[in-house]
Amino acid sequence: MTKEMTATEVNAVTATINHQNMLNRFNYLTDGMEDWKMPIKATIPVKYFKEYCEACEYFTGTELYQTYCNGDGTMNVAAKGYYMMGE
Repeated sequence: MTKEMTATEVNAVTATINHQNMLNRFNYLTDGMEDWKMPIKATIPVKYFKEYCEACEYFTGTELYQTYCNGDGTMNVAAKGYYMMGE
């Protein structure tokens, strides 16, 4: 016998999944960095730019921007990082 989830439970699960997706993207952006609060430079798939932007802004408060389009479906991106939040 299975129990139907309430709207509150569905919202909680959805929020958890969304947070985990953002964390995964942010971890990708900061992979190899000694301090995740420093300026960010990474290469990401062009089609997921919006999702990576959301993750960067959520965790650092700074905007992710394109620095170069590689022409192979990826782009180089950068952000000021957490230490520069508010500037």
